[in-house]
Amino acid sequence: MPRYCLGSTNAIAFWSGAWATIPENEPARWKDGESRKTFEHVYSLLVDQGALTEPAAIFVPLCGDGKFLQHAHSKGNTVTGCDLVPLAIDRLKRQFQSSFTEHKNAQGSHEYESERVRLVCGDILKLQVREKANLIYDKDAFGAIPVAMRPAYLDKIVEMCQPGTHVFLEVKFKQTDQEHGPPFHFLRADIEKYYGERGFVLVSYNPSVYPLSNSSMNQQGFLFRYP
Repeated sequence: MPRYCLGSTNAIAFWSGAWATIPENEPARWKDGESRKTFEHVYSLLVDQGALTEPAAIFVPLCGDGKFLQHAHSKGNTVTGCDLVPLAIDRLKRQFQSSFTEHKNAQGSHEYESERVRLVCGDILKLQVREKANLIYDKDAFGAIPVAMRPAYLDKIVEMCQPGTHVFLEVKFKQTDQEHGPPFHFLRADIEKYYGERGFVLVSYNPSVYPLSNSSMNQQGFLFRYP
């Protein structure tokens, strides 16, 4: 059974507890392979494939404190990130050399805004869509969602899209422990079915976007276009 559900107190407790055990400058266990170099590589890959034309509106769901948003912002893009965990958002804010204004929205989420940056600490399923994205970078977010929550999550992703939006999705292929997660195990056919049913067209597939220290997993990459 899934250990948590988005939108529940249990989810917040689960992930807050996980983040609290991770020193700020040390990699979390679910961030295998992450580095500034990794995100610069992914960013360049998306530009080279025509999925990203600067300046763009970029959305990162379940963003944590990953460095992709700050890197994209430094290139002149407008960025939005959403995560449940206050500690993750606090760490992400410190990457930007900016002053943020803070307010609490009607859904109970805390929002932090600066020039071309919007960071939302709250449930992504309740996220208010203010600007459609040109690019959505989903790094292991879908791969952390239990089966029962995936339709609602995909509804929100579709809501963030406009004609021509690209979604770059990274999920794990696991050679062992395939029944448990997060991160959950996905076959290529699983992902193509989930996104194809929502009208997304597969542009490209990469069975290994970058190497992981855990040799029993591959970091798969899917580039989709909507619709």
